[in-house]
Amino acid sequence: TRPPAERETDPIEWGHAHEATIARRVSARYPELGKIAPSPGLLQHDTAPHVLATVDRLMVPRGVRNAPAHAVLEIKNIGLPSWRHSFKDGQPPVYYQIQVMVQLAVTGLEVGYLAVHYGGQNMQYPYRVERDDSVIDSLLAYCEQWWADFVETKTPPPLILADSDILTSVYPGDTELPP
Repeated sequence: TRPPAERETDPIEWGHAHEATIARRVSARYPELGKIAPSPGLLQHDTAPHVLATVDRLMVPRGVRNAPAHAVLEIKNIGLPSWRHSFKDGQPPVYYQIQVMVQLAVTGLEVGYLAVHYGGQNMQYPYRVERDDSVIDSLLAYCEQWWADFVETKTPPPLILADSDILTSVYPGDTELPP
């Protein structure tokens, strides 16, 4: 067994455990999206080697032998409170859409689907994410600058307010952490 600090949280563990089942349900419920193909694993952008993506599944056309993938399928398995908090009017949060956009950048595909199983028993039609090269160009430029500023110089990035909850729980006596 791994030490507690290295274990996945229960939601992440259950999400991984149910990923294949959710993918099969997407393919069965929405045959027009295609059939599922296995994840190709970790992929690297061809001109920006620091940009990586792991695609949950690929979608291929039905009834076409050896057809190339036509879409990525990103799968999320979240609780009802997370759904209510993050999905305003049924729209996925921007960070999920960016994840799919990066997958499209790395794979070269034109469309991705975000399938969200929420509350243990609900799933709407997968959200379609269309490739937007202007967004991809902005993401790649941001990643390139971040890589140059922090990774290449071995400089820790500055703390941001979003880091404060986890940092104060890990380092409760540190008075230098953001409020």
